[in-house]
Amino acid sequence: MLSEMKRRKRALVDPLQFEMSIQAEDLASYVPSFGWEMGPPSDKQLQILEKLGILPDQVDNAGRVTKLLERLDKRREEGLTTPKQIRFLEQRGFEHVGT
Repeated sequence: MLSEMKRRKRALVDPLQFEMSIQAEDLASYVPSFGWEMGPPSDKQLQILEKLGILPDQVDNAGRVTKLLERLDKRREEGLTTPKQIRFLEQRGFEHVGT
């Protein structure tokens, strides 16, 4: 069980690291403003986030998950690097691969 958790963490990207890599100050400094945004993210939101390569454990409210998913969707439509591609390239010394 512990080894599976470690493997899962290695395979996924920390959301804060992703936000910094794509220079998304609006995401990094996000503060929920509506009641529903302050609530916990749904299981489905967390599953989608994980499927897209983001470690969902540290995303603590529905508003931030929604913003992250919107940004990931927009990046996919524009053909920009995915979270996993960013991490792979940054680990090999490349810079600014999120932009």
